[in-house]
Amino acid sequence: MKMDHVSGALYAKNEPVAEFRADSAYADKASDTLILRGHVWVEALNPNGTVFCSEVKWLADSEVIQASGGVRLESRDYKLGPIETLWCSPDLRRAGTPDLFAKTREVKG
Repeated sequence: MKMDHVSGALYAKNEPVAEFRADSAYADKASDTLILRGHVWVEALNPNGTVFCSEVKWLADSEVIQASGGVRLESRDYKLGPIETLWCSPDLRRAGTPDLFAKTREVKG
């Protein structure tokens, strides 16, 4: 299902962990995946940190944010980017390139 001008929350273990905004979103309940496109903004609730990019794929089962397209990650302590692709945990405490991030945890999807 496609939605335009979206905002909402990402949930992990039935708790909100991040808020988001984007120009559009596509939700797939069967795979528990949300794709955000266009001027994407994702902010972790605790600790605070923000991802800015062109597209995010949220894999709820794996609790992984797959960000792409001019990705920037900013927090009170650091700034990273822009880079092409970044995978991170929804609290933004762990982040890395897809190959390194996937080595540290199982990613489905």
